[in-house]
Amino acid sequence: MIKLLLQKGADANDTNILRDLYWCLSLPLTSAVIAGDLPIVRLLLENQAVDETGMDIASSALETAVWDRKTEIVRLLLESAVRPMVEGYLESALKVAVQFRLAKLVEILLEFGASPSYKFTILFREPRSCISYVLESLDERFCSDSCEPELVLKLLLSKTEPLPRKTRNDLLVEYVSIKSDAVDLVRLLLNHQCLPEPEAHEEDSPIVFAALHANIKSMELLMNETHDVDSCRGSIPWTNQFSLPKGTFGGYIWSEERPMYKSWFTRDIEITTLFRGIISKNKRVVESLINHGADVNTIIELGTPLFIATTLSSKSVVQLLLKHGAKITPSKFGEREQSSPLVIAAARGNIEIVELLLEYGADVEQGTATIVHSMLAHKYGIEGRFYPSAIEAAEMGGHKEVVALLREYRSGQAVTVVEEAEVTMMPNRVEDVED
Repeated sequence: MIKLLLQKGADANDTNILRDLYWCLSLPLTSAVIAGDLPIVRLLLENQAVDETGMDIASSALETAVWDRKTEIVRLLLESAVRPMVEGYLESALKVAVQFRLAKLVEILLEFGASPSYKFTILFREPRSCISYVLESLDERFCSDSCEPELVLKLLLSKTEPLPRKTRNDLLVEYVSIKSDAVDLVRLLLNHQCLPEPEAHEEDSPIVFAALHANIKSMELLMNETHDVDSCRGSIPWTNQFSLPKGTFGGYIWSEERPMYKSWFTRDIEITTLFRGIISKNKRVVESLINHGADVNTIIELGTPLFIATTLSSKSVVQLLLKHGAKITPSKFGEREQSSPLVIAAARGNIEIVELLLEYGADVEQGTATIVHSMLAHKYGIEGRFYPSAIEAAEMGGHKEVVALLREYRSGQAVTVVEEAEVTMMPNRVEDVED
């Protein structure tokens, strides 16, 4: 019937000619693809049927064929003489094939000229290419025939020209900012040729994000590419395009909204790889960074590594830092004295960390603490709070056991000071001093 209508001059792009057959208001070509009717698709193409493209179209016939894994129809559409030549047509279908990890369809689309580096514009987000979409996995119910992501990336990179260094860096940041450690994908990206550019440390180092997400294999692979771990830095922005691991700061706290007048993430704070590792609260990450030369006494605006670990109540990381020579006594950052780890541990009421710091020689009477960034606050209303001493901090938090422990240590430290003074002033010592 369709053939007869077309022979009589019916328009192959008239939505009415297939309405009764498929009960669909799409253009005939899309309707035939949805139905999986290969002979009708071929017939329509022979009669100059066009595919749907444009902002108002949910998906083209080509995209639909890829979604439904209709390989024969995909090739037929690509070989058509009336195939749309608009920018992004092939790439939109390639994106679907990449997201579903359909290696055969990825290969076919690349063969017909789809560009792996074409960037899709996304509202309120940075443009993304198909290389970025390798990381995405759609509903598992539809992915039983998916291949490994490494194969998809290999196919894409085989048709990708040398990448600008910044582009590769941004992709690496995405690849290490996921739950699972995609070290094989990271290795493939690292081995892909980059455009020659002057050597410079990127603004956001992928090592920093690998440390945050505790992707140790990727982190160590990336560290082989740099000579100075402390030179690798990243920023904590007031809005973050990369999600945090669940459980960090109570979940996805960086994506929460808060009035700007509350001073919540209103400016960037630059941190080193070690600080990101400490934020991950993963001892293995921190240990690996220290073994690769990370400075345990570096100071940033947030504080020292020991202060951050104490604030996040990570006892194992605190122990590790102390073992490797982290200083307990607060030092200065510019003109401002850094907050004391002991004071913040007392404020948090973490008696085990308080005991640990005291064992390593923390002075009960020394130091203050201030929460300078909401990242460390865990809840609203704490930013900027000043704790004048360890005992007062524990009292402010109602931590009675910590208060008792600190007072006991304070008495013991006072006795020790008196005894040392008495020993110094003994007769024989006085004679020594006079001599």
